[in-house]
Amino acid sequence: MNIFATSFNTQEAVSHLDDLRLNKMILETAQMLSSAYRCLFGDDTRLYKITHFNHPCSIWARDNVHHYSWLVQYFDDLAKEKMRRDLTRISDPIPHKSWNELFEMFNSKKTNDYQTKLSVQFFKFNCTEFKSEPDLRIAYRKQLVKKWQNDIRPPKWTSTNIPYFFDTYKSDK
Repeated sequence: MNIFATSFNTQEAVSHLDDLRLNKMILETAQMLSSAYRCLFGDDTRLYKITHFNHPCSIWARDNVHHYSWLVQYFDDLAKEKMRRDLTRISDPIPHKSWNELFEMFNSKKTNDYQTKLSVQFFKFNCTEFKSEPDLRIAYRKQLVKKWQNDIRPPKWTSTNIPYFFDTYKSDK
């Protein structure tokens, strides 16, 4: 369970994810949003069951409507980026089931006010090994590079560029 907030801009943050994490993050984000939705707006039978309730990212997501709204936009961008990448392999990609079933409900409670609040302080979580890094975006960039270096198979970015920071934070294993 995590939110790879490598950028304040959700589209940019999503574009940094490799194919494996992009797919995985759609479900994880839907789970976090389901828990946040329950806490902020009430229960609904279509939502996922509460999971990882006390995880710092889950706590952040349900803290207020601004955090929730940023995460809804991130969720939408994750699903759209997955479809865009799938288009290179499949002529008619199907939206991720989580997005297909839940996006409209999540989006109905989203506000755009969150955009005026974006700053390093807006993101009150750091679930990386780089806790001393004051800029959350840099901490997550470093964390992703470390994960990519330790992956059994090299990461892939289908029909998109490798993130510009990929070589910046590389270190010897």
